[in-house]
Amino acid sequence: MRKVTRLLLLVCAGIVIVMGIALWVDNHTYWKRPSGVRFSAVRQVGMGWNYWIDCIPATKAEPNICTIYQPRTGEVLKRDSFVLREKGRGALKDELNIESWDGTSIHLKNGEQLYPSAAESH
Repeated sequence: MRKVTRLLLLVCAGIVIVMGIALWVDNHTYWKRPSGVRFSAVRQVGMGWNYWIDCIPATKAEPNICTIYQPRTGEVLKRDSFVLREKGRGALKDELNIESWDGTSIHLKNGEQLYPSAAESH
């Protein structure tokens, strides 16, 4: 009986170790920047959203060109021109602190949002 109990404990410990390693490896690859995602892209993670987002800052009145990537594969989910709704222009470098993307607009940490510029013209 002792041998069976000892064997059962060893098997359970082995399963726990293997699962722990698998979770660690999965989490490590989850945070790794996929190939094809620009170095300037920022990782945004929160409740209900999880993306790599890259936007080129505006220098004058032009829109921001932004790309949203799938977090694990780097697949491009959206690439478009975006503008600040109230200002009708792209965010300048000091304004372009990305918080999240909701599927339509890019939320900035200062409370403003970038909207697709095609939506602005309607």
